[in-house]
Amino acid sequence: MQVIDDKIHSFTSMEQRIADYFRKMPDEKADLSARKVAADLFVSEAALSRFAKKCGYKGYREFIFEYRREQDQDLAKEHLSRMTRRVRDTYDMLMEENFRNLDEKVIRHAASMMESHKRVLVCGMGSSGCAALEFQMRFLCLGMDITAVTDSQMIRISSAMMDPDSLLIAITLSGQTPEILQAIEDAKQAGAQILLITSDKKVKGKELCDDIIYVTATQEQAGGTDVSPQFPILVIADILYSYYLESDEERKMANYRMAAAAIRRPGAKTKGKK
Repeated sequence: MQVIDDKIHSFTSMEQRIADYFRKMPDEKADLSARKVAADLFVSEAALSRFAKKCGYKGYREFIFEYRREQDQDLAKEHLSRMTRRVRDTYDMLMEENFRNLDEKVIRHAASMMESHKRVLVCGMGSSGCAALEFQMRFLCLGMDITAVTDSQMIRISSAMMDPDSLLIAITLSGQTPEILQAIEDAKQAGAQILLITSDKKVKGKELCDDIIYVTATQEQAGGTDVSPQFPILVIADILYSYYLESDEERKMANYRMAAAAIRRPGAKTKGKK
């Protein structure tokens, strides 16, 4: 389990022994009851419970449930190539970590800010810019006045021209994008509220933000050498979409149907052409 690998250096010698037992992947039909495992390892059932809690679970029962689930997933992956398994494992880890660390209170506040502002500006560069465009498409279809800006000069102009009725959604996975950090300063000076989405817990200027959604990313992801850098951002977009839609759903779904009909509508024929 990834969670065991992440905690391995903080374990006591007894916990290391327990960790090694599970890292060797016991047979899927093996008896993993607390009594049986405790007897096999010559430890107490209380030690198994402490081990599970150290891994982030409420107790040994929850740990075993998740362990069996991952064991089933590993068996299903056996037919995949090494490279395919590597990509899938990375996505599995990112999905699990992003939901494990998700702060629902922050998400609710972010959705509330999106609901209460007349205009939303979402900014990002590179892959974060692609995610910003996805934000625009999804929320525009629900009737939100939202604009995605991905050009460096337009980001500076647009953020400087914001006002107290505006919300800036600033996206920088690395937390190091100069244009986005500057946009946060400019928007703050203009009186706008700011929602930042990043993986950097030490991002410069975070004190200027009204709220921050932290996502989990691999070290290589921000540079695009691992799986898509957009992935954790788009997960957040989907969650925010669900929260935003929940408020006044009837009106927003009417807007969605109108947008969908406009997309499906065939273009008008050009005059003079047969």
